[in-house]
Amino acid sequence: MPEALQQQQAEASSEEMRAQLDSLRGEVERLRVANGELSQKASKRKAEAETLQASLTDAQAQLNTATSEVNRLTVEIPRKQFAEELSPYPDEFLEILSKDFSIDKKDGVLRFLTKAGEHVRDDKGSIIPLEAKAVSDFLSSRGAMGKNVYNALLIGSRATGSGGSPTATHRTQQTKPASPQFGLR
Repeated sequence: MPEALQQQQAEASSEEMRAQLDSLRGEVERLRVANGELSQKASKRKAEAETLQASLTDAQAQLNTATSEVNRLTVEIPRKQFAEELSPYPDEFLEILSKDFSIDKKDGVLRFLTKAGEHVRDDKGSIIPLEAKAVSDFLSSRGAMGKNVYNALLIGSRATGSGGSPTATHRTQQTKPASPQFGLR
């Protein structure tokens, strides 16, 4: 009997093991299915991330383009126009000016600044406004080196010595054709 009991126990144990093995096989199959689903989701998410990254790159490029255009419109063009007011050689003027000063935005306004980004001040400590006359006077009053460099580039005066533009009465007198003289007088 002990042998029969052992055999029954072995068969019961074998049945139990088969049941556990079937259960584990079922679990492995469920895990394979879940793994496949997760792999598909991961691939899908990776594709979405790549799409988002491409969109982000495009948006960043558009932002850079817009920022450079805003800078061109709000800083570079006004800076160039200001230089044209001060000098018949605006590009050279800006190049020489950039060695000591800058004309840039500070607090949202175009200003005359030092290389350190601080407001340019005169000898009395007053801020030099970004106005043609004020900047021209300041640059002209600088030391011997400054006078030589900036005075050569600044417009000294807009006076031409021509007496100004003709008035309306002068124009009519100037444009009247001489009346032809026929016959003896």
